[in-house]
Amino acid sequence: MARLIYTEEQIAYVREIAPGAFNREIAALFNERFDTNITAKKITALKRNHNITSGTRGKGPGKNPPNKIFTDEIVAFINEHYKGISNTGLTKMINKQFGLSLETDQVKNYKNRNGLDSGLKGYFEKGQPPVNKGKKQTEYMSQEAIERTKATRFQKGQHLSITGLSVLKGTIKTAISW
Repeated sequence: MARLIYTEEQIAYVREIAPGAFNREIAALFNERFDTNITAKKITALKRNHNITSGTRGKGPGKNPPNKIFTDEIVAFINEHYKGISNTGLTKMINKQFGLSLETDQVKNYKNRNGLDSGLKGYFEKGQPPVNKGKKQTEYMSQEAIERTKATRFQKGQHLSITGLSVLKGTIKTAISW
C-alpha cells in the first residue's frame, strides 16, 4: 500500500478542525474538502505523526450507537417494581407489560449496572420456618409425587455412612479409625 503524503494545506486544515472532533468526523470533513477517500484510521495516523490532538476519546457518536433496550418507560417500570421480586419474575413482568422477549440476564445486568438491589437474599434466614412445617405430606405433595419418592426413602435397617459418622437404626455412633 502506498504511503500518503499530505500537503501543508491538508495538515493545517486537520489542525484547524481537530479540536473537539472525532477522527470519523475529521475524515468526513477532510474528504469533502479535498475530494479524497481517507479513513478514520488514516486520520489517526496523520494526527499521531504531526502531534495533533483532538481532546476527545473513544470512537465517537454513531460508531456504536447505544443499544437502548430499556426505554425511559421500561426504566420507570423497573424502578417501580424491582424491590422484593426476583430477576426472573421482573423479566416476566416486563415482557408481559411491554410485549418484549428480554432474557433474565439482561434485566439482571441492568440492575447491577444501576445499583438496584431487590433485597432478596437467595437463602433461608436463620429461624425461618420451613414452608411445609406442621403440614401432612399429602397437603404439600400430590399422591403421584409421594409414590415416586417411596423408592428413594430409607428402609428399616438401612445403613448410611457419612464421613466420620455412622448412622444405624436411628443411633449415631462415632467412627474413629486409628
